Amino acid sequence: MKTKRIWCFTLAICSIFIALATKAQDYRIVYPESYGNAVAFFNNAPWITDTLARYGINPCVAKAVVFPEVMRYSALKDAIEVRALKVLYIQYGKEYANFSVGQFQMKPSFAEELELVWNQLVNTSNSPLPFGKFDTAPSATARLERVKRLESVSGQLKYLAAFIKVMQARFNADTASSTWLLAAAYNVGFQKSEQEIRKQGSMPYFHTGTLKPSQCHCYAHIALQYFTEQSGNR
Repeated sequence: MKTKRIWCFTLAICSIFIALATKAQDYRIVYPESYGNAVAFFNNAPWITDTLARYGINPCVAKAVVFPEVMRYSALKDAIEVRALKVLYIQYGKEYANFSVGQFQMKPSFAEELELVWNQLVNTSNSPLPFGKFDTAPSATARLERVKRLESVSGQLKYLAAFIKVMQARFNADTASSTWLLAAAYNVGFQKSEQEIRKQGSMPYFHTGTLKPSQCHCYAHIALQYFTEQSGNR
Protein backbone atom coordinates (compact mmCIF):
# COMPACT_ATOMS: atom_id res chain seq x y z
CA MET A 1 0.00 0.00 0.00
CA LYS A 2 2.86 2.37 0.91
CA THR A 3 4.57 1.65 -2.43
CA LYS A 4 1.32 2.37 -4.27
CA ARG A 5 0.97 5.75 -2.48
CA ILE A 6 4.55 6.67 -3.35
CA TRP A 7 3.95 5.72 -6.99
CA CYS A 8 0.76 7.81 -7.17
CA PHE A 9 2.54 10.76 -5.55
CA THR A 10 5.47 10.48 -7.97
CA LEU A 11 3.08 10.31 -10.93
CA ALA A 12 1.23 13.39 -9.70
CA ILE A 13 4.47 15.36 -9.29
CA CYS A 14 5.65 14.35 -12.78
CA SER A 15 2.31 15.40 -14.26
CA ILE A 16 2.55 18.79 -12.55
CA PHE A 17 6.08 19.40 -13.87
CA ILE A 18 5.05 18.39 -17.40
CA ALA A 19 2.00 20.64 -17.22
CA LEU A 20 4.10 23.59 -16.04
CA ALA A 21 6.69 22.97 -18.75
CA THR A 22 4.08 22.89 -21.52
CA LYS A 23 1.68 25.52 -20.19
CA ALA A 24 3.73 28.39 -21.58
CA GLN A 25 3.70 26.92 -25.09
CA ASP A 26 1.55 28.63 -27.69
CA TYR A 27 1.02 25.92 -30.28
CA ARG A 28 -0.09 28.44 -32.88
CA ILE A 29 3.50 29.66 -32.80
CA VAL A 30 5.12 26.22 -32.51
CA TYR A 31 3.11 24.80 -35.44
CA PRO A 32 2.04 27.90 -37.39
CA GLU A 33 1.10 26.18 -40.67
CA SER A 34 -0.45 22.95 -39.45
CA TYR A 35 -2.29 24.65 -36.55
CA GLY A 36 -3.70 27.26 -38.91
CA ASN A 37 -4.71 24.60 -41.44
CA ALA A 38 -6.55 22.62 -38.76
CA VAL A 39 -8.42 25.72 -37.57
CA ALA A 40 -9.38 26.50 -41.16
CA PHE A 41 -10.60 22.93 -41.70
CA PHE A 42 -13.17 23.23 -38.91
CA ASN A 43 -14.06 26.86 -39.69
CA ASN A 44 -14.80 25.91 -43.30
CA ALA A 45 -17.01 22.98 -42.32
CA PRO A 46 -19.75 24.28 -39.99
CA TRP A 47 -21.76 21.13 -40.76
CA ILE A 48 -19.32 19.25 -38.51
CA THR A 49 -20.46 21.33 -35.54
CA ASP A 50 -24.11 20.78 -36.50
CA THR A 51 -23.62 17.02 -36.84
CA LEU A 52 -21.92 16.68 -33.46
CA ALA A 53 -24.65 18.72 -31.80
CA ARG A 54 -27.28 16.51 -33.42
CA TYR A 55 -25.52 13.49 -31.89
CA GLY A 56 -25.80 15.13 -28.47
CA ILE A 57 -22.07 15.87 -28.27
CA ASN A 58 -20.44 19.14 -27.20
CA PRO A 59 -18.88 20.25 -30.54
CA CYS A 60 -16.11 22.26 -28.87
CA VAL A 61 -14.98 19.23 -26.91
CA ALA A 62 -15.21 16.77 -29.80
CA LYS A 63 -13.33 18.98 -32.25
CA ALA A 64 -10.62 19.63 -29.65
CA VAL A 65 -10.14 15.88 -29.07
CA VAL A 66 -9.19 15.27 -32.71
CA PHE A 67 -7.66 18.69 -33.43
CA PRO A 68 -4.00 17.53 -33.18
CA GLU A 69 -4.77 14.70 -35.62
CA VAL A 70 -6.20 17.20 -38.11
CA MET A 71 -2.94 19.13 -37.71
CA ARG A 72 -0.96 16.00 -38.57
CA TYR A 73 -3.16 14.84 -41.42
CA SER A 74 -1.59 14.63 -44.86
CA ALA A 75 -4.03 14.10 -47.73
CA LEU A 76 -1.36 12.69 -50.04
CA LYS A 77 0.02 10.25 -47.51
CA ASP A 78 -3.50 9.23 -46.49
CA ALA A 79 -4.57 8.51 -50.07
CA ILE A 80 -1.51 6.36 -50.69
CA GLU A 81 -2.02 4.39 -47.48
CA VAL A 82 -5.70 3.78 -48.12
CA ARG A 83 -5.17 2.57 -51.67
CA ALA A 84 -2.30 0.31 -50.68
CA LEU A 85 -3.73 -1.20 -47.53
CA LYS A 86 -7.53 -1.18 -47.54
CA VAL A 87 -7.76 -4.23 -49.82
CA LEU A 88 -5.54 -6.20 -47.45
CA TYR A 89 -7.62 -5.12 -44.46
CA ILE A 90 -10.95 -5.92 -46.11
CA GLN A 91 -9.82 -9.38 -47.15
CA TYR A 92 -7.73 -10.43 -44.15
CA GLY A 93 -8.33 -8.05 -41.22
CA LYS A 94 -6.33 -5.75 -38.97
CA GLU A 95 -3.55 -8.31 -38.43
CA TYR A 96 -2.50 -7.74 -42.06
CA ALA A 97 -3.20 -4.01 -42.39
CA ASN A 98 -3.85 -1.47 -39.65
CA PHE A 99 -3.42 2.06 -40.97
CA SER A 100 -4.34 5.60 -39.93
CA VAL A 101 -6.89 7.13 -42.28
CA GLY A 102 -8.83 10.37 -42.66
CA GLN A 103 -8.59 13.78 -41.06
CA PHE A 104 -9.02 12.27 -37.59
CA GLN A 105 -6.37 9.58 -38.26
CA MET A 106 -8.47 6.63 -37.09
CA LYS A 107 -7.24 3.05 -37.51
CA PRO A 108 -9.40 0.00 -38.27
CA SER A 109 -8.31 -1.52 -34.95
CA PHE A 110 -9.61 1.56 -33.11
CA ALA A 111 -12.91 1.36 -34.99
CA GLU A 112 -13.28 -2.36 -34.27
CA GLU A 113 -12.66 -1.95 -30.53
CA LEU A 114 -14.97 1.05 -30.34
CA GLU A 115 -17.78 -0.70 -32.22
CA LEU A 116 -17.74 -3.61 -29.76
CA VAL A 117 -17.88 -1.31 -26.72
CA TRP A 118 -20.50 0.89 -28.38
CA ASN A 119 -22.75 -2.10 -29.07
CA GLN A 120 -22.54 -3.05 -25.39
CA LEU A 121 -23.50 0.51 -24.45
CA VAL A 122 -26.52 0.36 -26.78
CA ASN A 123 -27.62 -2.83 -25.00
CA THR A 124 -27.30 -1.39 -21.49
CA SER A 125 -27.98 2.34 -21.80
CA ASN A 126 -31.01 3.73 -19.98
CA SER A 127 -30.98 6.92 -22.06
CA PRO A 128 -31.45 7.32 -25.83
CA LEU A 129 -28.35 7.19 -28.01
CA PRO A 130 -27.88 8.97 -31.37
CA PHE A 131 -27.56 5.80 -33.46
CA GLY A 132 -27.73 2.03 -33.18
CA LYS A 133 -25.30 -0.87 -33.35
CA PHE A 134 -22.45 -1.49 -35.76
CA ASP A 135 -21.96 -4.72 -37.68
CA THR A 136 -18.99 -6.32 -35.91
CA ALA A 137 -19.03 -9.65 -37.73
CA PRO A 138 -15.53 -10.88 -38.73
CA SER A 139 -16.43 -10.70 -42.41
CA ALA A 140 -15.15 -8.93 -45.50
CA THR A 141 -18.53 -7.22 -45.84
CA ALA A 142 -18.36 -5.70 -42.35
CA ARG A 143 -14.74 -4.63 -42.89
CA LEU A 144 -15.64 -2.99 -46.22
CA GLU A 145 -18.38 -0.95 -44.55
CA ARG A 146 -15.95 -0.01 -41.78
CA VAL A 147 -13.40 1.27 -44.29
CA LYS A 148 -16.11 3.29 -46.04
CA ARG A 149 -16.93 4.98 -42.74
CA LEU A 150 -13.26 5.63 -42.00
CA GLU A 151 -12.74 7.18 -45.44
CA SER A 152 -15.40 9.87 -44.91
CA VAL A 153 -15.51 12.73 -42.42
CA SER A 154 -19.17 11.97 -41.70
CA GLY A 155 -18.30 8.36 -40.89
CA GLN A 156 -15.44 9.39 -38.64
CA LEU A 157 -17.76 11.83 -36.86
CA LYS A 158 -19.98 8.89 -35.98
CA TYR A 159 -16.97 7.12 -34.45
CA LEU A 160 -15.95 10.31 -32.64
CA ALA A 161 -19.44 10.68 -31.16
CA ALA A 162 -19.42 7.02 -30.10
CA PHE A 163 -15.98 7.44 -28.51
CA ILE A 164 -17.11 10.41 -26.41
CA LYS A 165 -20.37 8.73 -25.37
CA VAL A 166 -18.43 5.62 -24.34
CA MET A 167 -15.95 7.68 -22.33
CA GLN A 168 -18.76 9.62 -20.66
CA ALA A 169 -20.40 6.36 -19.62
CA ARG A 170 -17.11 4.94 -18.43
CA PHE A 171 -15.84 7.86 -16.34
CA ASN A 172 -19.17 9.58 -15.58
CA ALA A 173 -17.60 12.99 -16.15
CA ASP A 174 -18.76 16.27 -17.64
CA THR A 175 -17.26 16.54 -21.12
CA ALA A 176 -16.22 20.19 -20.86
CA SER A 177 -14.18 19.57 -17.70
CA SER A 178 -12.74 16.35 -19.13
CA THR A 179 -11.42 17.59 -22.48
CA TRP A 180 -7.81 16.86 -21.54
CA LEU A 181 -8.66 13.31 -20.41
CA LEU A 182 -10.73 12.61 -23.53
CA ALA A 183 -7.95 13.84 -25.81
CA ALA A 184 -5.36 11.78 -23.94
CA ALA A 185 -7.55 8.67 -24.17
CA TYR A 186 -8.05 9.21 -27.89
CA ASN A 187 -4.30 9.48 -28.33
CA VAL A 188 -3.01 6.66 -26.11
CA GLY A 189 -5.94 4.20 -26.10
CA PHE A 190 -9.42 4.49 -24.63
CA GLN A 191 -9.40 0.94 -23.22
CA LYS A 192 -6.63 1.78 -20.75
CA SER A 193 -7.27 2.63 -17.10
CA GLU A 194 -7.71 6.27 -16.15
CA GLN A 195 -4.36 6.18 -14.31
CA GLU A 196 -2.59 4.86 -17.39
CA ILE A 197 -4.32 7.38 -19.66
CA ARG A 198 -3.25 10.26 -17.43
CA LYS A 199 0.30 8.93 -17.17
CA GLN A 200 0.86 8.28 -20.88
CA GLY A 201 -1.25 11.27 -21.93
CA SER A 202 1.08 13.62 -20.08
CA MET A 203 4.08 12.56 -22.14
CA PRO A 204 5.35 14.82 -24.97
CA TYR A 205 5.04 12.42 -27.91
CA PHE A 206 3.17 14.55 -30.46
CA HIS A 207 4.81 15.97 -33.58
CA THR A 208 3.62 16.67 -37.11
CA GLY A 209 6.56 15.06 -38.86
CA THR A 210 8.12 18.43 -39.68
CA LEU A 211 9.86 18.83 -36.32
CA LYS A 212 12.75 16.92 -34.81
CA PRO A 213 11.76 14.11 -32.41
CA SER A 214 13.29 16.16 -29.59
CA GLN A 215 10.68 18.86 -30.26
CA CYS A 216 7.62 16.79 -29.41
CA HIS A 217 4.71 18.07 -27.35
CA CYS A 218 1.76 16.77 -25.36
CA TYR A 219 -1.20 15.87 -27.58
CA ALA A 220 -3.76 16.65 -24.89
CA HIS A 221 -2.30 20.10 -24.18
CA ILE A 222 -2.68 21.06 -27.84
CA ALA A 223 -6.28 19.83 -27.74
CA LEU A 224 -6.92 21.84 -24.59
CA GLN A 225 -5.54 25.03 -26.15
CA TYR A 226 -7.90 24.68 -29.12
CA PHE A 227 -10.84 23.94 -26.80
CA THR A 228 -10.05 27.09 -24.80
CA GLU A 229 -9.86 29.16 -27.97
CA GLN A 230 -13.21 27.84 -29.18
CA SER A 231 -14.88 28.46 -25.83
CA GLY A 232 -13.54 32.02 -25.75
CA ASN A 233 -14.92 32.77 -29.20
CA ARG A 234 -18.45 31.52 -28.54
